[in-house]
Amino acid sequence: PNVASESEATDGARLQRELLEWFEPTEVLAGQELWHEGDKPQQVAVLVSGTLRAEDESGAVQDADVQGCMLGEFGLMTGERRQNTVRALTNAKLYVLSLDRWAQMQEEAPRLAFVLASVAIKYAGKRLQHVAIGANAQGQAMPV
Repeated sequence: PNVASESEATDGARLQRELLEWFEPTEVLAGQELWHEGDKPQQVAVLVSGTLRAEDESGAVQDADVQGCMLGEFGLMTGERRQNTVRALTNAKLYVLSLDRWAQMQEEAPRLAFVLASVAIKYAGKRLQHVAIGANAQGQAMPV
């Protein structure tokens, strides 16, 4: 067996547990809105189960139904207002990190805050890539 891989897996599981200690388990009902486009960011959510839908005022829609999917990270990290409305399509279970807990994490556990910010940047990058590919397929200008 590869000892390095086992050690990395153990470190990853420990890191995940440490991060989740900052999050609050939450359940939302089908139809419940998590936030509205234009709202100030108050939380980031990690999907455990269920399906959520993000929709902007232009009608663009993206569904999230993959366990571990992060939502709302961009606004929480940057302070920018929400760019879409997110609501539950089905009953859903989430882990939620509030703005207050995020600030507390930055003060008390800066290493964990750095890890979370790094993960958030990866999610934001993947979303931007997804949008750029869709825009390119439709012959629209791609964001730079």
